[in-house]
Amino acid sequence: MECAKTEEQLPVAKRRRLDSHREPGLDASEKDARAPDGGWAWVVLIGASLILVLVDTIGQCFGVVFSSFLLDLGTDLTTSTWIFNIASFLWSITGPFLGPLENEFGWRSVALVASVVLASGTIMSAFVTSAGMLFLTYSTFVGLGCGVLYNISCMIVPFYFNKRRGLANGVLMAWEGGGQFLGPPLINFLQDEYGFRGATLVLGAIVFNCAVGAAVFHPVEWHLKPSDEKLEGVKVETSKKNISDTPQLSNKIRDSPKSPDNVLSRQPREEMPASSQSPNASRDPDRSPKTELEVPKLQKSQDSPAAKEDPKRHEDSTIVRLIKSTLSDLCILKSARAIVIALSITLTLNANENFLNVLPFAMQEAGHSLHDVATGISVSAICSMVTRVVVSSLTDSPKFKMRVFFMAGSLVVAAAMLAFTQLDDVLWLTVVLGVWGTGVGIIMSIYVLIMIDYMGLDDFVPTFGATMLVVSFGYLIIGPIPGYVRDATDSYTASTCCLAAMMVVNFILWAFMPLAVSWDKRKSKPDPRLN
Repeated sequence: MECAKTEEQLPVAKRRRLDSHREPGLDASEKDARAPDGGWAWVVLIGASLILVLVDTIGQCFGVVFSSFLLDLGTDLTTSTWIFNIASFLWSITGPFLGPLENEFGWRSVALVASVVLASGTIMSAFVTSAGMLFLTYSTFVGLGCGVLYNISCMIVPFYFNKRRGLANGVLMAWEGGGQFLGPPLINFLQDEYGFRGATLVLGAIVFNCAVGAAVFHPVEWHLKPSDEKLEGVKVETSKKNISDTPQLSNKIRDSPKSPDNVLSRQPREEMPASSQSPNASRDPDRSPKTELEVPKLQKSQDSPAAKEDPKRHEDSTIVRLIKSTLSDLCILKSARAIVIALSITLTLNANENFLNVLPFAMQEAGHSLHDVATGISVSAICSMVTRVVVSSLTDSPKFKMRVFFMAGSLVVAAAMLAFTQLDDVLWLTVVLGVWGTGVGIIMSIYVLIMIDYMGLDDFVPTFGATMLVVSFGYLIIGPIPGYVRDATDSYTASTCCLAAMMVVNFILWAFMPLAVSWDKRKSKPDPRLN
């Protein structure tokens, strides 16, 4: 099996040992660890939340920033949607490469570089004189910078939390909506005061503060806590001189019956089969859905497999290792569950982000001011933020049904989009946008958690990366469709109905998830060749 062979070629990259920097006096069998669930974890959450607010200020408010400029140039909606969707494509295409990149360079280093790229692209966008130039400055630089920062922020937080993971995710996803809440009025104010160019320059300076949030992305090993009671009182010392900035977080770790509170893996629900990408991560059927896997033990002996395989690993260049690791992660798409998740997130992000992009053009064409647009988007963002906190907090309950909520959110979004096309009064349009924001909040509050729920935390990073790859091509294939429909029919109603149809298909996809689970169960019989 090619996937298995690729995994075997990357033993160190894919089995990142977390106790390699523990106090040497501790016995190897006692080197268990669990998530901080507090302390520096809250600092990381604040840093990630700051990044999401700033990223969404420029990334999700494309229409607010550039609609007046593009309308003055007489740019058609097809060109505008291509600018936005190519940026979204590059935003999502970064996903599959982030696991290998953080393994090579660390969360913090990658995020700091992305902050510079994002700020540079925003500042250069202030000097464009045509729509075509935005393909370079906005689509390329801003798209790549936003993608790396957003995806890293979503990936790192679950590793710092265990018992409070639902609450932490709710706070994080709420502040993702903060950019849509704070961005439109801020952009409207800046453009009134300084014009398009001055406002965009100020935005470039503001988004550069993503570097502040990235600076707190320590390797999680610096803050792990011992999980054994007999280790209480034993100070786990981590020498930062010997620890690289690479956060050695494992998404391919082995099962152990000893430590149920470990940071690194939350197994899928009991009815879920072990992922085909992690043949060694078999689950004890007696465990509850929130059971955790133990941190793999490091044997520092020269005879250990890791010690023997290190020289072979260093024979490959960094680029070769990145390619091999990325291909290995993409093998997760052999799972039917992963395919359903990837297609669902693709439809969800395409529909909602394109609706947010089309919204300013549609409302201004209907005679509403940019101030009305900013107010409507801010109201939707407030509703989304509140919903994300409430729903994410509820996910910690064992009775919470993520699939049911995800499907309900899809129907709410579709209904709100259709209602938007039938209204003209700005007050009712604002109310409908609030309902739309509530539906988006339901979906976005759990879309990360639902990956963990169905795939397990050990396969979360590969699933997230593979999903972003599918999403990126979705932006190129189905993203421009609303623009084509609008220009062909000269009607924003028709293009909005296309977006609503995507959400209905998304609802239908999740209706088939039980079949995907059954399919994976039948395929999950152990392969003797992998033993």
